[in-house]
Amino acid sequence: MAHRPLAAALIASLALMGAAPSASIAQADNAQTQPSPGVNVEFPGGTMEAYVEALRASSASPINVIFRNEAASLPVPKVQLRNVSVGTALEVAIPQRGAWSVMNDDGTMTDYIRGIDIIDAHSPTNPAGFRPEPAFVINASERVREQAHRQVTRSTRIEIFALREAVDGQPQTRNLLHAVDLALDLDQSPQKAEIKLHEDTMLLIVRGSDAQIDAVKDVIQRMQENKLNFMHATQNRTRQIAKLRAELVERRADVEELEIRRDMAAQQLSKAQDLLANEYASDQEVQEIEGEYRIVLSRLHAAQARLTAISEEFADLTREGDSRPESIERVYSTPNAAAHDRVLGILRAVDSISGHIRSVESGKDGSPTSIEVHADEEGHRVVGRIVAAMSRGS
Repeated sequence: MAHRPLAAALIASLALMGAAPSASIAQADNAQTQPSPGVNVEFPGGTMEAYVEALRASSASPINVIFRNEAASLPVPKVQLRNVSVGTALEVAIPQRGAWSVMNDDGTMTDYIRGIDIIDAHSPTNPAGFRPEPAFVINASERVREQAHRQVTRSTRIEIFALREAVDGQPQTRNLLHAVDLALDLDQSPQKAEIKLHEDTMLLIVRGSDAQIDAVKDVIQRMQENKLNFMHATQNRTRQIAKLRAELVERRADVEELEIRRDMAAQQLSKAQDLLANEYASDQEVQEIEGEYRIVLSRLHAAQARLTAISEEFADLTREGDSRPESIERVYSTPNAAAHDRVLGILRAVDSISGHIRSVESGKDGSPTSIEVHADEEGHRVVGRIVAAMSRGS
């Protein structure tokens, strides 16, 4: 049993145990008309009863011992003594003598008594030459009792926590309450904390010890930190997505412009080569036009590489935690190539700012009038209206 020592409260019965027995034992030893030879003992350890038997075996004189309560089973450590009195030998076997009480973890009290008393048989009426031996009374008891007025071992208090800054919605509230329960389960106090949640105001009322309330406070603070971290991460992610969307629009516009310039430069180069073949243009003129074409082509490739890198970064950023509706693939037809190009340009712009349209590409079959779109149902409704409007105007 684990104990927490209280201030030693010596009971007034020290006349029976403690310092008084030493004086009584000394008087008994001095009462002998002739000193008895001392005892020598080597005791390996055991009970008080076994120790007394070892003393008797080493003494030429009788040793009278009476055990009271649980005294016979008292533990005695290893003892080695030379030429000591019986009283001294018994005293050293009980190093702590007296009466005291300690409070246990469950609030009960344990009362202890340890002591040696002596019955001195020396009397003036004894016959001449008769030297009686004293009798030693060893008392030891251990009693567990309830306190007369049991006190709460820990002071309790009430604290109220606002949960709106820590949780959003019932699922997070359940998670928080579960975490609070787990934290309080680790507290080994027999007095359990009480928690009540007022759902309308999202106030958590806790009644418990300081340690229990601190545990609840730590859980709520961690939940608040997690919420703030998630909010900051979400805001940063939203800002990054918006920035990348804007950059995607610019890069796509750059690519489309350079594609137009490439096509124009290719046409000019083709015409110049025809003129050169008919000797209407010089090699130098053709080389200059070809150089311009190569410059435009190089810029187009660089712009396409930048667009690809940004598109991949955007895809990676939006892929994590994407809870949008399922994407559906559909192919739309336009009346001619001109309408196809206009619809494709508009849809790509919409794709960069809409969460419903995932991707827009020219038809995989190579048709100059088909457009392949990945979008949810709302996105496809927008695409259908755009395609219909552009087709009517063609």
